[in-house]
Amino acid sequence: MMSFIETIQLKLKNFYRSENFIYLVIFVTSLIYIVKQGYSYGSVNHGEVLPIIFRLEDPQYLLRDEYVNGQMLFNARTVFAYYFYILRILTFRMIPLFVLFLINHILVTNLILLGVYRLFGMLIQKRS
Repeated sequence: MMSFIETIQLKLKNFYRSENFIYLVIFVTSLIYIVKQGYSYGSVNHGEVLPIIFRLEDPQYLLRDEYVNGQMLFNARTVFAYYFYILRILTFRMIPLFVLFLINHILVTNLILLGVYRLFGMLIQKRS
C-alpha cells in the first residue's frame, strides 16, 4: 500500500505530464509577459478601433469627423470594432471596454502560445 506522500508524488508526476499542466504553463507565461511588457489601453491600434465602437454605441459621436466617418465603412478595423461592440452588448455593458480589451488580449496571447507549442511539438515529432 502506498503512503500518502507517495500518492501525492505520483499525482504530481502525472499532472506535470498532463495537458492541463501545459495549459497552466501557457497561461502563467502569458500573464508574466503582460506584466513584463505592460498593457496599455487606448493606444496604438485601439485608437483606430475605439472611435468606431463609440460611434456604434452613440450615433452622434464625432458626427462630422472625416476619419470616423471613413472608418464606419467596411475595412479591416470594422471587424474588430463590431466584435467588441457585440461583446459589449452580450455583457449588457456591465464590463468596461478596457476590461474586455484586456481579457481579449490575454485570450489571444494564450492562443498564440498554444499554437506555437503545438507547432513545435509537431516539428519535434517529425525529426525524431
